[in-house]
Amino acid sequence: MSVFRTEALGQLARFAEPALTGLAAIWLGRVAWTSAAEGNVFTILPLAGAGIAGGWCLVSLLRGLIAWRRGAEGAGGPGVVTVEEGRIGYFGPHGGGFVRIDELARIEVLIRAPRGEDATHQWHFFDVSGGMLLIPNAAEGAQLLPDALGALPGLSYQRLARTLLSRSPGVVSVWSR
Repeated sequence: MSVFRTEALGQLARFAEPALTGLAAIWLGRVAWTSAAEGNVFTILPLAGAGIAGGWCLVSLLRGLIAWRRGAEGAGGPGVVTVEEGRIGYFGPHGGGFVRIDELARIEVLIRAPRGEDATHQWHFFDVSGGMLLIPNAAEGAQLLPDALGALPGLSYQRLARTLLSRSPGVVSVWSR
């Protein structure tokens, strides 16, 4: 018999990866700091490791955040998201399509907050040719989007996380070329 509730264990498991990578980033940062204080020429190695671990911590935290929001919005929402070979695909009940990640021009998030209910979010992807792809954040596979967008220059995971946590209705531009 377990002492912990299964829901609590599920929450702990969801944020175990960001916690471990965050601890690794802190530890490697401390090693780099100590190494630099001693005048070691190889300080760059733990510093690079701390940067990589910190970046991975943000990505995994954002994935967990999207999964948590999907749960709040109703898991198994409309449609399925796929990410394959540099393109994002969406197959929904009322449409869908594809957009190549290297041809993105702008990404926006639409936040709808009906009175007395939790906010729902929808991704808007605009490509350079003027095409647009709409993806509900509750769609199956939407948690893959932060990893897929990681290659975009200047994408701020902090801004993206703040937007996905927001309950203020409106359209927020989270990235543009």
